[in-house]
Amino acid sequence: MPTRRGYLSGAAAACPPGQAGTCVYAVGGYAGGFLGVVESYNPATNAWSPAASLPTARSSAATTATTCPPGQSGTCIYTVGGGNIVNGPPLGTVQSYNPVSNLWTELPPLPTPRFGLAAAAMACPVGVAGNCVYASGGWTGIGDVRATLEALDPPAPSTL
Repeated sequence: MPTRRGYLSGAAAACPPGQAGTCVYAVGGYAGGFLGVVESYNPATNAWSPAASLPTARSSAATTATTCPPGQSGTCIYTVGGGNIVNGPPLGTVQSYNPVSNLWTELPPLPTPRFGLAAAAMACPVGVAGNCVYASGGWTGIGDVRATLEALDPPAPSTL
């Protein structure tokens, strides 16, 4: 990986334009400060490539991939929450990355801002069509661990 870091998150999605197959994306992290670095790894070529940086640099976020928000096609990567357990408030930021356009999209924030959480994507709860991003657990501050599960149904975005 070109950028050394900890507390990053990752997901698999289509490779950037000009590359075939599925890539692994390393998103954000910490190396003496929050990072907005995003890099993709293509196992077919055994090579890393830079991607558009996170609009909100952060560590300890959660990342998953599912259907892009309305108005976009394909599979997008969603990064939710983040922050630093030692010296900062948790973030409620939700952003999606479209590998086809190499653009990030700002989405409505998490109802419960947190870091150190997990994310998964699958069908939305009964009564909501499509796929949702589920944010679970995490910290809202020192000693404040959450048992919260929230389903995020990606609405129409605004491109960053």
